[in-house]
Amino acid sequence: MLLMKEDKKDIEIFFIILREQAMGHKDIDHILPLIYFLNQSRTFNYKFKGILFENELNFKKNLDPRVKFLFSFKNLDLKFLYRSYFMFRIKQFISSRHNSIIINLFKRVLKFYYKNKLNHIKKKFLKHKLKKYINASSTQLLISLHQNKEAKFIVSCFKKINKKAKWVVAPHGTIMADNKMLFISDLDKKEKKIKNRNSISADFILNASRHDLHGQLNVFKKNSFVVGLPRYCEEWLKLKSRFNLDGKKISKNNGYKVRVLFLMPKRQLNIFFDELFRTIDFISSYKQIDLILLDYDYIGDILPNYLIKRSNVRQKSISTEYSTSKLIDWSDIVFHVGTSMLFEFLAKNKIAIFPRYLTCNTLISEKYNVGYNLRNRDELRDVCNEAVSSLYKLKKKYKNNFIRNNKKFINDFVNANSKSVKVNLLKAFSKIGKNL
Repeated sequence: MLLMKEDKKDIEIFFIILREQAMGHKDIDHILPLIYFLNQSRTFNYKFKGILFENELNFKKNLDPRVKFLFSFKNLDLKFLYRSYFMFRIKQFISSRHNSIIINLFKRVLKFYYKNKLNHIKKKFLKHKLKKYINASSTQLLISLHQNKEAKFIVSCFKKINKKAKWVVAPHGTIMADNKMLFISDLDKKEKKIKNRNSISADFILNASRHDLHGQLNVFKKNSFVVGLPRYCEEWLKLKSRFNLDGKKISKNNGYKVRVLFLMPKRQLNIFFDELFRTIDFISSYKQIDLILLDYDYIGDILPNYLIKRSNVRQKSISTEYSTSKLIDWSDIVFHVGTSMLFEFLAKNKIAIFPRYLTCNTLISEKYNVGYNLRNRDELRDVCNEAVSSLYKLKKKYKNNFIRNNKKFINDFVNANSKSVKVNLLKAFSKIGKNL
């Protein structure tokens, strides 16, 4: 006699993909492992829908492997916010780089127009077209990677159509700094208190770490889960490599002894830019070093010309030519001033260097003694001299001094002190699903 397996419960998950107007595919990078891992559930049968809040034409030319992989899921129905060749050309122009002051001023005006136009399109879509993609199912989850004003507004529009739907906030990163006045604009004499959430608040929150969980208001902890950070966990990094999701490799120039990747900081952070330029000047003064500046925020536009013209200095935009992951694979040493990409190059055992004298922010990684934390330019000189003298010896020294600390940091902030982030996710969604 054959035993009949219990049918899986159907759950529809609706993704909001918001940040595609920014450089790279940040939201997609975080959503891909969620879909892949949830598809391995033995308890629920997930059907995915999503709205990518972007121009469809931006994804039809030179399709990124990660985007192709997203489109390959048979149980995912993905819609775009709009389709406009005019907006496509505007985005191409404002994303290009020019040395002309007049052209750059014109780009600022166009950027302002582009943002306003995009907001108008979003509001129109949410008011008139959103209801086409939503049903009134009681087993519908809405997932976003943010709890900002934009996400809350979209969720409010969603819940007007389906009041039974539950909102889940998935981790898009984790807290990297230990201080609160992180940005140039943070000059308030009194610490800003966390305001109470408005009526449209998340029903469930997935946290990357216990540190993130403790940062929440107590009222949300009962519906919160610590799952880890899927994008940077070892399980997903191996799968990304297997599926070739990071794109083409970067050719290595054997004329250099050391390959250095510098993840340029964002402009709004507390960064001492004059010293940043001096640091780049010093690193690139070594003829044995091949240096790539990974520019997230067009800081290259204000770099001195003599640095840009150096034969061993290259600039790469995160959204063009090569993925950040492939740039990390290419490198021997990675400089950073605070970024969640730190987890990936630590996992890949790259030499991590934080010139802490470039910022007045305090990174949590410092407390864990993760990689080199340089206090001054003297220490920068020491590590550069060691690298060009013998990269092999520097790697051996780095492994002896830092690998244990690095693994502890990854375990706390990526793996949620567990054996499997995938298992954590499946357990969390199992509990959420049973509450629907």
